[in-house]
Amino acid sequence: MNKRIFAFRDDTKSKDADEFVRKNGFTLPLQIFQVMSFVIFLVIVALIIFISAFNPSSVFIIFYVFFAILITSILVLSYIVTTINPVDPLSFKYNTGQINQEEIKNLYECDICGFVEPQSKHCKVCNKCVSVFDHHCMWVNNCIGKKNYKYFVGLLSVLTIFNCVVFLFCIVFFAVSIKHDLIKDRWKHLYGAYNDVLFYLLLCTLFVLNGIVFVLVIQLFGLHIFLISKKMTTYEYIVNRSHSEEEQKVGIRTFFEWLIIDKKRLRKSHSENQTSKSRTSKESCL
Repeated sequence: MNKRIFAFRDDTKSKDADEFVRKNGFTLPLQIFQVMSFVIFLVIVALIIFISAFNPSSVFIIFYVFFAILITSILVLSYIVTTINPVDPLSFKYNTGQINQEEIKNLYECDICGFVEPQSKHCKVCNKCVSVFDHHCMWVNNCIGKKNYKYFVGLLSVLTIFNCVVFLFCIVFFAVSIKHDLIKDRWKHLYGAYNDVLFYLLLCTLFVLNGIVFVLVIQLFGLHIFLISKKMTTYEYIVNRSHSEEEQKVGIRTFFEWLIIDKKRLRKSHSENQTSKSRTSKESCL
């Protein structure tokens, strides 16, 4: 039984199915990046609320409504992506007699999960085969596959819009604070005082924090738009790229690849798979 609450590094050691199988992103241990991303999101939201000081003007009310819709969408999509179990529906069924000998002719074999669909891959972090495996996402502590991929892309698109809105918020409030006393008066009314240093410090913190998140999100979003256009999964893209002659010469690893996959493990597991006739639990390692 796994007693850890948080994991700083994912455990990818081979395990039997009765030892550990991650059901979804809320199965312990939680990934530290998963927790960190949620905390950063809450900090960004809190900074916007504090800096804006609940301005009652009609323009700000429209902004608050739109902002609330974005926040709700992000939370709902995050919950869906995290809670869905993307496991291959055939996993662990062979030994129970639910799959007959005729059916297994078109299936692949995994040492841990039994016979699974051809496009499924075994994730060592979750210790299960995932249907149409895309990648294991440390930000939601769950695998992304056929069952939750569309929600994952939806989450990235909403996050991209959210980041752009936050940038616009920072620019507008900076401009307004220079030319008008609207923000100063609102702070004095709500907080009892206004401090230029504190205001600009919080605004800069929000801008930088949002900028960091934006860089992470936009690269992932751009990658998945590209993959959708090519009808490829992240796993297929990384495998193809890691074995291409171009990469062997250039040796450049893009930042979004670091976010998605450990390429050293992938090369090793792919090499092992080439020498094996059956699809084993070592077929993919994310």
